[in-house]
Amino acid sequence: MASRVLSAPALALVALALASAPRPLFADALCAPPGADGAFVARGTALSAWPEGTVLWTASVDAGTVFSLACDATRVAAGLAREDGRGRIVVLERGPSGWTPGAEIELRGVPAALALAGDRVAVVVRERRRTVLGFAGVAGGRLEERDLPGVPKALAASPDGEAFLVALDDGMRTFRAADGGTWLVYDLPGAATALAARRGVPRVLVARAGALDALDLRDTPVRGVLPPRASAELPSLALWTAWADGAGRVAALLLAEGPAITLRAGQDLRELARVPLPELPVAIAALDDGRVLWLDGKGETHVAAAPEGALAGASTPRFAPAPAPVAKLEPPPVEPPAPAPVAKLEPPPVEPPAPAPVAKLEPPPVAPPAPSPPAPAPAPAPAPAPAPAPAVEDKPPAGTIAGVLRGQAALVSEIVVAGPDNITRVAARVAPDRGTFRATGLAAGTYRVTPMGAKGATLRTSPGYATVTVAPGSGARADFQVVGAW
Repeated sequence: MASRVLSAPALALVALALASAPRPLFADALCAPPGADGAFVARGTALSAWPEGTVLWTASVDAGTVFSLACDATRVAAGLAREDGRGRIVVLERGPSGWTPGAEIELRGVPAALALAGDRVAVVVRERRRTVLGFAGVAGGRLEERDLPGVPKALAASPDGEAFLVALDDGMRTFRAADGGTWLVYDLPGAATALAARRGVPRVLVARAGALDALDLRDTPVRGVLPPRASAELPSLALWTAWADGAGRVAALLLAEGPAITLRAGQDLRELARVPLPELPVAIAALDDGRVLWLDGKGETHVAAAPEGALAGASTPRFAPAPAPVAKLEPPPVEPPAPAPVAKLEPPPVEPPAPAPVAKLEPPPVAPPAPSPPAPAPAPAPAPAPAPAPAVEDKPPAGTIAGVLRGQAALVSEIVVAGPDNITRVAARVAPDRGTFRATGLAAGTYRVTPMGAKGATLRTSPGYATVTVAPGSGARADFQVVGAW
């Protein structure tokens, strides 16, 4: 995949320094589509093919210069920036006669980063006073914006192409590619500086200060954090990272100090080769054969490659999902034996005393009855009690996940159930009913349950999400305390 170092398109750093930099008058970008032998090079208003050098398309003078790129086998999304601080996205389609411009999407700021997932495009738009995340179809239309809790550090499409990944200071968030709704939130042990994902490679590369992790989004989080499949220490900050082949055998990084490009084995992230650079590149992209293409400040392209034989020992990682944690079966509680019955002692019978003689009394005169008081008015009928909330069993039946929402339960618009054994796929969406919810018809497996607000808004709940297992013969329960909205 491709990236500019200081304002990446699909898979790179959106630097904080960029947010305060002057509006660009000239920018370069690179993008290497998966499975291709070459790459796209953007210089000013022209898009060319590398290594041939053929000009594929040139933007009009008033459209601006190419600032960011994202590409796949059949499309190129070019982000253009103008001198007035506004921009647009132009989607190029490959046809029988070459690359032709199609839809244009107007922006109110600079397209700092782009990503493609099928027929949808995501863009980080840097406006004058804020930075937003936008979504649109490649056929054009209105840009749908989402506010973010902080400045995004990286943008990528998920390995299955069904979501977009955004790295922030507080973790990594996913947004559904189909409608841009917030999907899942992952905690990270530290703020990410670079993020990479590639279609067909389940592991996601996340670079942090001094570390590189390979995460599998299908794994079960431990205390809200995904356990890394592999991890390695880094000698300096990583400004960019990418998978350098379609099988996930080689990972590539750009290190700030040196500077240098390092190639690492995808299985365990050990270093295979390091290529020193004379300066930080203007743009960088990973080719499909383990090499890295970069562009210097003079506009010249260079290739960083490992020494011959260095990649021979890089094996294809095993991507089998980690087994779900096995619930610890506690022995059934033992009922204490019932105490022996105690005989009840009856008191001895007591002879009743002989009756005393009763004196004969004359009845007193009977006074006439007093008039009866008026009958009180009937009390109003009590108001009918509200219908009780549906009962939630401690052990729901097979194929069912149920639970109770406490606190500000009215903020919950739907419960998203992702799985089984794959948290990037949604198995069910159910609306709460008087503080409870119930999802039925689920296959056996491990699921992630997340309460969501109106229009896909993220809520503050405890826990943030629940990981439960539906067994073949029984369901699962997930309860939440809703604290409020973000």
